[in-house]
Amino acid sequence: MKGDFSRDSFDALRHYSRVLQQQGRVELDADGNERESIHLHLLRTLAADLIGPFGGPGTGFQLLDKDGTTALQKNFLIGKGHYYVDGWLCENDGDVFYSAHDNGPSQPWLPAPLELENGKNYLAYLDVWERHVSAAEVDGGLDAASPGGMREVALGGPDTTTRAQVVWQVKVSPDDRGLLPATPLTAAQWAAWMDANWATWRSMWQPPLRGRLNARATTTDPDAGNPCVVSPQSRYRGLENQLYRIEIHQGGTVGSTPPPTFVWSRENGSVVSAVEHVGAGSLRLTAGWRDTRFALSVGDIVELLDDDSVLKGAPGPLVRVTGVDLDDLTVTFEAGSPAPAVIGSRVTALRRWDHGRRKPTGGAANDDRPVIAKDLALTLTEGRWLTIEDGISIFFDAAALPDEHEYRPGDYWLIPARTAIGDILWPRTADVQRLPLSQPPHGVEHHYAPLAIVTVNATGAVTVVVEPTQRFKSLVELSQP
Repeated sequence: MKGDFSRDSFDALRHYSRVLQQQGRVELDADGNERESIHLHLLRTLAADLIGPFGGPGTGFQLLDKDGTTALQKNFLIGKGHYYVDGWLCENDGDVFYSAHDNGPSQPWLPAPLELENGKNYLAYLDVWERHVSAAEVDGGLDAASPGGMREVALGGPDTTTRAQVVWQVKVSPDDRGLLPATPLTAAQWAAWMDANWATWRSMWQPPLRGRLNARATTTDPDAGNPCVVSPQSRYRGLENQLYRIEIHQGGTVGSTPPPTFVWSRENGSVVSAVEHVGAGSLRLTAGWRDTRFALSVGDIVELLDDDSVLKGAPGPLVRVTGVDLDDLTVTFEAGSPAPAVIGSRVTALRRWDHGRRKPTGGAANDDRPVIAKDLALTLTEGRWLTIEDGISIFFDAAALPDEHEYRPGDYWLIPARTAIGDILWPRTADVQRLPLSQPPHGVEHHYAPLAIVTVNATGAVTVVVEPTQRFKSLVELSQP
């Protein structure tokens, strides 16, 4: 969630049942957001306990290989209705095609899905995740009079709240390993196949070992190179409370080419500006900024965003700002920037990352600044403390085996920094040493459910061989004789 938040205080392991507001007290954004997270956790857990890992009523998300009586070529229909994955509700408002088709709309949140090939078998599945959107991203492409806007024009259009959106995508994965059964299965046989193979399929889409991050306030102790030692002299030296975000930009393993990279923001990646037009080496914003905290300046590194890239889980290209003209809201880029040529007019917003204008720091000699990579992100190095700014350092755990950690674009960690204690809020051991503990990514979590086995013959005709979904009847249906 790339919003302007103080922190994300929800922790399912604490098992809080509600947030109680006291009279005369200040309520923070974290309190209200935690209240919503507690309720949502309850609802989704209840749905998962009652329904199981996946299931739905009626024919929601049923895959069909015919459009009426016409057999489909390299395409299939996704039925209208509801389906639950790990308790997350997926809503399909109308029958849609897997990919673009002349007879109707295609699925809303998967641009350019994988093209089906002749003579291949696929497992069709649901990929469900939560997308965060701000007013800059939503309202930038809307007319000011649109009822779908987040900003309230009666108040002058201030940036108030943001939204979380459940995204479902029907995807296909080719059976390159020969895991799919050759013939239709009975219910019992299908259950046995799921027990034996489903974990293997899921690991292809969301690697189980996505790396772990540790964080601390920089120490001047001579043992600073040891991730298990934290000095009592540790100190966060920032002048303001911040919510730092460490996010994977280029995915992969440390041995891959190119290697994985990351970016960071002291504002949780919330500095976003809507884009009106993209030209050759420049773009024009739809509006300026209200204070210098969210301003752009020469030397900043910004990410150019478009809906297609976001929905594909791919990072946008990074460019360095070389000029900002507030009179006509024009931002120019460093010569040779690839972004306009790559995504052109599809750019809807830009996001500022703060490693482009990081401030000096007096960290220990053992602490090193991460190196800026060719993509203008920072090279990810495992097993070594990396200095961010104002005394904050991070440490990517070294893998036990070469290339064991698979870093995925968009995975992130949040580090709240507080001036009152001169330190960061980070999980630590319970002993007197209070050593920081490495953490898995805080998100983004994807949830998966199988939908069907789809075969494509030599002429491109699609056949839905078996539907491995779970179906249940409503209480009204069950009560009918």
